[in-house]
Amino acid sequence: EAVAHVCARLGWDADALDRGYRARLVELEKSRERLDELTTDAAMAETFVIGASVVRHLILDPLLPAPILDPAPRRALVEATREYDELGRSLWAPFLEGHGVLRRASSQSWRATHGALLDTGIQGAEA
Repeated sequence: EAVAHVCARLGWDADALDRGYRARLVELEKSRERLDELTTDAAMAETFVIGASVVRHLILDPLLPAPILDPAPRRALVEATREYDELGRSLWAPFLEGHGVLRRASSQSWRATHGALLDTGIQGAEA
């Protein structure tokens, strides 16, 4: 009850946040399943749109502490987003190379650029 009071006072609905993580996970999985059925151009567009939507969701996340919100669904979404990003990059690589963009960023590069934003608040929960 005290946790519900804190959430209400802060204006966050922990259950809605949890449902949001889980919905984004389903969205990524459904997209992954249908990519093989799409044309290359459509698959590239889908990974761009879906990936951007999920990253936006993570960036806007309030990062509530573990006593208020279980961090496991968010961690799972971050990992699924990393995997989806690698898939999207593999789809985009030939197109980019054909337009003179030869260097494909590695997972390490992605993590250096985006990882800190997505991991904020998670490492403390994992330690």
